[in-house]
Amino acid sequence: MDKFKKEELIEKIAHSLDITPQMYNESISVIRGITHYLISQIPNLEIFKQGSFKLGTVIRPYNKDKDGEYDVDLVVKFQKDKDKISPSQLKQVLRACLKSEHYEKLLDDEKRRCWTLHIPSRTTPFHVDLLPCIKESENIIQNLSPIELRGSSVAITNIKDKDSKPYTYEWLTSNPKGFSQWFDSVNYKAYKEVKIRDRERIFNQNPDIFGSVEEVSDEYTRSPLQKVIQILKRHRDVMFFDNKEVAPISIIITTLVGKIVEENSSVFNTTYDLLNFVIDGLNFYSQLTISGYTTDFDERFKNKKLITKHMKNGKPYWQIQNPANSKENLANKWNEHPEKIESFFKWVKQVKVDLIDILDQTPAEIQAKLKYCLGEEFGNSLFENFSFESINASNTRVLNFNNQTPKPYRG
Repeated sequence: MDKFKKEELIEKIAHSLDITPQMYNESISVIRGITHYLISQIPNLEIFKQGSFKLGTVIRPYNKDKDGEYDVDLVVKFQKDKDKISPSQLKQVLRACLKSEHYEKLLDDEKRRCWTLHIPSRTTPFHVDLLPCIKESENIIQNLSPIELRGSSVAITNIKDKDSKPYTYEWLTSNPKGFSQWFDSVNYKAYKEVKIRDRERIFNQNPDIFGSVEEVSDEYTRSPLQKVIQILKRHRDVMFFDNKEVAPISIIITTLVGKIVEENSSVFNTTYDLLNFVIDGLNFYSQLTISGYTTDFDERFKNKKLITKHMKNGKPYWQIQNPANSKENLANKWNEHPEKIESFFKWVKQVKVDLIDILDQTPAEIQAKLKYCLGEEFGNSLFENFSFESINASNTRVLNFNNQTPKPYRG
């Protein structure tokens, strides 16, 4: 398949994974309702979006997961002093607010850091995670970096051990607003013009929703950076469907892809080119699994600090720093569960095989592989209106697909 068709196919994958404007509008309506209700109960709350919904990297749930939902993350910031309320008290204040006759029936069991509402939908079900927090104390903020983002740091509640009751709670430092600001700055610096052009695509596909191109909000548009993250997340969801405990977490995927774009002087205007570049960049760090520690590498590696591996207390210590919170190591679970490290780099290698290398094979092999690694139903719909023929091809031929099944990831 020529490069033009590779680019076209990867773009089609990304667009098909995204939630629709109708789904987005429904979510926004629910968010507004929740926000209005909570503020009516407790004035002066600050409520804002975070996570994949805020970053524009949300994807539709994997259809094999019958209970799958896409998620909307909201931060509920209370105007309280940290030294005058405990994390358990703050968690229960929000719980009490959700005891209305409407939200009570939608409320799930208590999560480690948040409360979750499962929202019924005429199209695709989704859930809303509500994260209670307060402003972080000044003595902690002053020791955080980067300086330009630390002012929005918050203290969030956390249950230390979900298997031990009664629960013991603690404060953790987080900065969801700072993370969004960092991600947006990277995205717009590299892809502002691309996102502007994407508005026309969205308008043309949804003329019944938007009266003009100008009515298409920037929140609907997607850059190659956002699309690459969406594709990687779907591949992750399928590959680890039966073993979710060791699946790479979304914030690590988002951070690493964002940092690779931030530290790269060139801009890749197609999702295919950026996906290829990102996968090569992530594969570079797989050397750490077999070649010792960060300090063992040559000068070329020492300029790359997205993932590091050192010795700490006589043991290997992996680190991926949160770009909005210098005190948070996103890879901390890797140090507690080494199997997560193996799974991450196994996944990175598999992504290259499944999404890049496969595009040089026959149309039948490409279709079979993408159906396998992105989902059967998704793969079927993906190729309904896709031709493998180059637009410059002089002859048209019919491509017959076989039922070839790729080798499974496991076993």
